[in-house]
Amino acid sequence: MIDTEDRENMNGQEEEGGAAPEYPEKDGGVFSFGEIMRDSWDCYKSGFLKLLMLVLAVTLPLAILQVFVIDMNFEKATPASLLIDNFNNSANAGAAMQDYGDFYGKVFLYLGITALLTSISLITEAGAVIFAGSRMGSLHVPENSPSHRMAAEGEITFSLLFELSFKSFPKLLITMFIVRLFTGLGLMMCFIPGIFIYYVTIYAAYSVELTGLWGRKAIFVSTLCTRKYPKVSALFAVIFFVGAELLLSLALSGILSLLSLLSAGPVASGMIEVLLMCVKQLVLLFFATCGAVLFSKMLPGIEPLISESGIRGDRRTL
Repeated sequence: MIDTEDRENMNGQEEEGGAAPEYPEKDGGVFSFGEIMRDSWDCYKSGFLKLLMLVLAVTLPLAILQVFVIDMNFEKATPASLLIDNFNNSANAGAAMQDYGDFYGKVFLYLGITALLTSISLITEAGAVIFAGSRMGSLHVPENSPSHRMAAEGEITFSLLFELSFKSFPKLLITMFIVRLFTGLGLMMCFIPGIFIYYVTIYAAYSVELTGLWGRKAIFVSTLCTRKYPKVSALFAVIFFVGAELLLSLALSGILSLLSLLSAGPVASGMIEVLLMCVKQLVLLFFATCGAVLFSKMLPGIEPLISESGIRGDRRTL
């Protein structure tokens, strides 16, 4: 934060011909869209092979397990099939209700396993954020972590990237579980609170990797970002939701529906679905890189607020 005296000193420097330092404005005007996209693309392009190897090591086995094991064994245990069966058996509802206990159990088991496999893919997104943080010079380096120091000081290798991503996965998983839980509750309550929670927690995942804070502390850092840079945060939240969570899912489901209309064999359609899931994850990693670059540019502006808040245990008295 810049107080009035500092502002006057800066204005005095400008009048005397001196070069005044640049500070990010409250509305995030310093961060141009072109600058963010350019830096994000540079980070993504330079680390693409490592991110691709990360997807092949994590997402590919999970996708094969999901398509050829989970989906085939729980072929009818989906919400869509549940509604269809309920509609078809409405004339004989009494007899159908006898089997609904086991059916609902299969549905919840299917959704639980699918959510677990999807959560494990957070390792790849953590890798994208860590790589972007190492390139932007914003990666958090704990005092007792030589591996983090190596990543921040030099070219990060795939083995080092995988190690750091795997180690940060539990904290990231807990943080995102809290975010998804409260977002879902907000959407069910009145919809608008869910949208607000989604907006103020949009940077929580990046905070885990780039500040070392997790859980409610990472969420608090995210709220600081959205409070200090509301316009650019709102724009990023809209782009992320529309691009990463809406259009990508619609494109994947549309291609799979087209394959079913073409009567492709189960093995061929399954292989294509696995490939599409890996491509989708690679695209998601680009969005994660964009968010990490944007958060890295915001971090110097909110670092004083983080220190003053005392969430690191070093609260300063004013």
